[in-house]
Amino acid sequence: MLFNTQTAPAAAKQAVIEPCTFLFDWEEERYDMTEGEPTRVTGPEAVKAWLELVLRTRRGRYRIYPPDFGCSFLDLRGRKIPYGTSLPELQRELEQSAGYLDLIESVSGVEYDDGAVRCTVELAGSGPQEIEVIIVEP
Repeated sequence: MLFNTQTAPAAAKQAVIEPCTFLFDWEEERYDMTEGEPTRVTGPEAVKAWLELVLRTRRGRYRIYPPDFGCSFLDLRGRKIPYGTSLPELQRELEQSAGYLDLIESVSGVEYDDGAVRCTVELAGSGPQEIEVIIVEP
C-alpha cells in the first residue's frame, strides 16, 4: 500500500493510530531500499512523506489519484504572483489533499521559503506537529 496506518499494541488503553509508509527517493525516482526491502517510516516522517507526495503530484495529471489530489504548487514556483496569493492556495490544496489521510485533521501556518514548505499539521489523537518538506528546485 502507498500509505497505510498501524495500530499500537492491544495493551494500550486507547488505540493510537500511527501513520506508516515507504520512503521514496525523489532524486533517484525510486523507493529507498534497506537490505533489499523498501524503507518503512512511521510517525512524523511518514506524514512528511505524504505531504511531499501531495506537493509533487500535479492535480489531475495521474488517473490513479482523485482529481482533487495534489497541488499546483510546482506550477506556481518561480512565477510572479501577487503577494499572498500562492500561500493561501497552497494551504487550501494541502488541506484538501491531506484529507485523504484520515489522520490529518488540519493543515495551518503554511510557509514557503527557498525550496522548503513548512506547515503545522494536526494529527488525530496527537495534536499539532511542525513539518518541513524540502522540495529541490528543478
